[in-house]
Amino acid sequence: MVEFFAKMVEKGGAAVTAYPEIFWGMLGLGLCLGWSAAWIILRNRLTHHKELLEHYENVITEKIPGTVLRRQTNRSFASLWILGIIVIIVMISSVYYIGSIISASYGRHLTEGQQRIVTEKLKSPDHYGITISVEAGCVDCSQYGADFEAAFKDAGWRIVGHGMLIGPLERPPSGLRLIARGPDAEIDLIKNALRAANVEFDVIQAQGGPATSERLSYPELFIVLRLRH
Repeated sequence: MVEFFAKMVEKGGAAVTAYPEIFWGMLGLGLCLGWSAAWIILRNRLTHHKELLEHYENVITEKIPGTVLRRQTNRSFASLWILGIIVIIVMISSVYYIGSIISASYGRHLTEGQQRIVTEKLKSPDHYGITISVEAGCVDCSQYGADFEAAFKDAGWRIVGHGMLIGPLERPPSGLRLIARGPDAEIDLIKNALRAANVEFDVIQAQGGPATSERLSYPELFIVLRLRH
């Protein structure tokens, strides 16, 4: 249960950042529906209990004349507020999770045409390799990365490694960054392929120094949440 809610918050957080209008719209709708449902349910129950109390009052006053009965209505109203809050919390959680699912349907992906162009432009007699890293919790990064991985593999490239990024300090506006490592011919091949397929991206040069692992010797696609402005 804890893991489920952790994943829900992780996915929902990225979804809210990327598509705030969907979240706030559904949140407002959820609040209205939640409170309305709580009010209707409890109002009917309160009306029923009120009728029962009036019946018992009549019976008691008939049996014991002069008896003064005092109702305690505060508890009923307290119960109404408590149930309303519970329903609202459940609705918010549901809307939060549904919002992430809806936002995922608007996520990035390579079309068949784009994937075919990337594959054709990447083909080379040399045995090149690349690392593909995605941001954890991003609702569409994994699928976007899988599309690129398929395109590179079809072109004969080797996927050297996969990276998982948690809260990157810098987000490229395009959501896709090519970290240039290795021969210039290899980097140019990737850039030309992405441009030919009309894929938005930016490039940075990897910092110098000896590579601490094999994957850091190859160029890397850095896929993060794309923020909308």
